[in-house]
Amino acid sequence: MDGQNAIKSNFFGDNHGTIELTGKNTVGISSQIVYNRETGSIKVGESSIAQHAVYKDVVDYERFIINEGKIILGKDSTGIRMDKEYNNIDGFANNYGKIESNAENVTGIMAYIKDAKHPINNTNPISYIDNDGEINLSGDKSKGMYADGKGKMKMRNRNKIIIGNSFDKNNPSIAMHSINPENETINDGVIEVGKRSRGMSDANGGTLTNNGKIIVKGENGIGMYLANGSKGVNNGTIKTEPTAKNAIGVFIGKDSEFTNNGNIIINSEGGTGVLVDGGIVKNTGIFIIESNYSTGISSKGGKIISSGGYFVIKGSGSTGIIANGSPEISGTDFIIGGSGSTGKNILKAFTKAIPAKAFPAKRNLGIYVDSLGKTNPIEGLANLGLNSADLLIGAEATEKTNATEVTVGQDVLDPFNKSIKESNIPYWTVGSGSLIWEANPEIKDNRVEKVTLRKQSYTKFADEKTKDVAEGLDEKYVVASEKDKQVFNYMNTLRDAESLGKAYKEIAGSQYINVQQRINQTDSLLDSQVSSLQKESIGKAGHHVATFFDRNKHDFRTDEVPDTTSAAFGASYLFNADSSWGVYGGVAINNYKFKDKGHSKESVSMLKAGGYKKFDLSIGDLDWTLGGDVFVSQNSMKRRIMTDKVYENKADYNAYGFSVKNEISKTYELGENGTIKPYGALKIGYGSFGKIKEKDATMGLDVKGNSYYSVKPSAGVELAYTKGITGNTRFKAALDLAYEHELGNAGRKENQMKYINTNKTYRLKGEKAESRGNVRSGVKVGLETGNFNFSVNSGYDTKDKNAHVGLGIGASF
Repeated sequence: MDGQNAIKSNFFGDNHGTIELTGKNTVGISSQIVYNRETGSIKVGESSIAQHAVYKDVVDYERFIINEGKIILGKDSTGIRMDKEYNNIDGFANNYGKIESNAENVTGIMAYIKDAKHPINNTNPISYIDNDGEINLSGDKSKGMYADGKGKMKMRNRNKIIIGNSFDKNNPSIAMHSINPENETINDGVIEVGKRSRGMSDANGGTLTNNGKIIVKGENGIGMYLANGSKGVNNGTIKTEPTAKNAIGVFIGKDSEFTNNGNIIINSEGGTGVLVDGGIVKNTGIFIIESNYSTGISSKGGKIISSGGYFVIKGSGSTGIIANGSPEISGTDFIIGGSGSTGKNILKAFTKAIPAKAFPAKRNLGIYVDSLGKTNPIEGLANLGLNSADLLIGAEATEKTNATEVTVGQDVLDPFNKSIKESNIPYWTVGSGSLIWEANPEIKDNRVEKVTLRKQSYTKFADEKTKDVAEGLDEKYVVASEKDKQVFNYMNTLRDAESLGKAYKEIAGSQYINVQQRINQTDSLLDSQVSSLQKESIGKAGHHVATFFDRNKHDFRTDEVPDTTSAAFGASYLFNADSSWGVYGGVAINNYKFKDKGHSKESVSMLKAGGYKKFDLSIGDLDWTLGGDVFVSQNSMKRRIMTDKVYENKADYNAYGFSVKNEISKTYELGENGTIKPYGALKIGYGSFGKIKEKDATMGLDVKGNSYYSVKPSAGVELAYTKGITGNTRFKAALDLAYEHELGNAGRKENQMKYINTNKTYRLKGEKAESRGNVRSGVKVGLETGNFNFSVNSGYDTKDKNAHVGLGIGASF
């Protein structure tokens, strides 16, 4: 049936089951808060929307759309759509699940922002649409993520977007596309695109940043497209595969600008790394041209500035830079290993190509030698007028062995010896094409008889923070598995210490620095839920149950510890015979997402049980509440490493702990409907986790078990307001403001670990001490009808800059 809306709500739309709408112009869920749970599935037909929200009021408590389940789309349909009537209100849409379609003209996630301002000023107007799951659209003219309208916005992919083939390159499918001039598009994950399709695209003055990987798999595909004054930056990898003939890594149109700080790899015949058509390209990064008849940078008309980095040209008939006019090239090395290839070809308008002799060759011109014999010498070196050259020996011969010394024999070197003899170049040196491997040549009668590649210690390129990690890598190298060797082989391709240092940090295991903190955070979350249930149940004896959803964000002050977001759900239970004592329990599943390169994840499943008793003190009518509880948890880590690709390592471990809590308070009436309660509290706790060992892992880690203790005094005030609406319905609101100070080491960011099958241990820790003090604030509003209640809450902790929101549903019986 056309025009159906399966779930429609003014505030909260939630799906745990299956929604299937076959008609046109249908909507799966529409509300202010739109949630498709992990067990939820939404399938819509033509011209429809799976999840939809329209935001137009600045004073709303929360605006977000979340998909954790599965969405399947028909023709001309959209998975998640957020419409904002004003550009100075915020909003959030996130896909944690999977959005897929084989129909045409489909959009995975989109946001439209109307160019109008709400009369009430909002200091935080930015909106976000994020993908932390998978978007897979194989139909023509489709968009994975799309930003429309005008207003401050960030569009980010942290996981994977797969885009299929396009029929018309002028109306292509695009993984991430923006026409919002105030939008910032960021790729931290992986984008794969097919024939005539595009990875990232901006056509209206916005910005594109690639920190992850863009892989062009189909012919005439484009990795990044910039037009009409847009700006792009590559800090990651843009790559074309052998199946992507005539593909382009980056297209730069009129008035646009692109900066390459990362890697651009062309492995498709006739491919171009960067095509400049009226814009500006700035390069400090690396171009690797694996394929034949390909180009690193080609300019039809625009400006080329290359002030660093290098071009490795392995393909035949390929060129590093082809330009009209006078490109600015300084500090850039050209390493040539392909027959008939050149570093630069500078063309002047309306003239023939200038002979290479007109441009003096740099003394550090390098000729690359694949140590497995897969490259051929350059022909015609005698015609280039060179007075010196370097023979750079690659590390390919080390890829299949764990030996720290490898010999490159005459069968590989003979063709190059012949080229050296015929080149008439008087000065030759033999060096290494890898930072890690040192080349030691044996030269006899002006011939290179053999070259011995010797592995240098990884500590040679480490700083104080990574020295112990590097020692562990030296030990790991000689026992490395086939999986481990993939990472070591990747490090062999790096040619500067800065890039190698980043690789050390990526594989060191920074996700395990603050294990104790995440356990303690989940324990504190359950504490707050149980405490809230106790307050809601004052004066009501019996059994009380509440379910909750809570979303948190933790930003740390030290770079060594990855920031996290978390989404928790669970239930709490209380039995109180009267207002003086009770027993309680709670369960929570807290899902963490790390803001590291690979977007690691951890799930903490915790069970807690305890009790409390209240005492009336004779001093000033004060109340003393004494309580205690224990917890156990099952934790599951998925640590993701991103080098040239993403590796996922899994580990399960257990934790336990206990706490004793004291609170002294006094409650005052504020008229008929309000109360105020100043209080002071002290919580003493202990927690411990067992040994963590990653299973079937790539560069797997073995983390030593550790513990923490907490001594946390706090002082604060609670304000509560209750107002009857009908006979058995009441509106309830509460505000909690407190200062707390951690005297223990529950915020510890230090743990000891080692690589599996090695003995060298190292400690990772956050360099800066986090603030021990925290100002905590929380607001909760809700309705109570008979034995049931519903509430929403939000708050902020100054420590970790933790902004959190939540929902709760409860019952008493």
